[in-house]
Amino acid sequence: MAIRMWHITWLVVLGLVGVIGQPCEVCVNTLDRLLDGTKRSDRNQVETAIDTFCETAQDKEAKLCYSLTVIKKDVSQVVAMGLPTQKICERLSKKDETVCELKYPKPPTDLKPLTSDMLQKMRVKALREILDEHNAPCIGCVEKHDFVERIQKLRDEL
Repeated sequence: MAIRMWHITWLVVLGLVGVIGQPCEVCVNTLDRLLDGTKRSDRNQVETAIDTFCETAQDKEAKLCYSLTVIKKDVSQVVAMGLPTQKICERLSKKDETVCELKYPKPPTDLKPLTSDMLQKMRVKALREILDEHNAPCIGCVEKHDFVERIQKLRDEL
């Protein structure tokens, strides 16, 4: 019985890991765009594609390019093996851990479905986080109802 519970617990944990976030999401997305139209078996062409892509990269892709340019030879070697991009990123993360640590920012919370009752049930910390996500300051907010009123006002503006 204990073994069965342990097995079920691990299945639940492993299932949640897949739901929480896509591992190496920035790396996979960037490599898919970077290698689109590039002959993967030609290592020189892959290295040229990395240089070309990284010249115009911005935000998270630029941070990834900083890591990729250092290990460019390793990248081209792994790409030439014909592995899928997820596996490529996992292998590259062994050389440089930052490759898979980058994540895209979470989109701000949609305020339309939030009712007054839902807002009243939320903690003040959660209300502050919603306001921070929308870059809406709440100057003079002290009580919970001040935060709720500010979010409702923001929701009506959108």
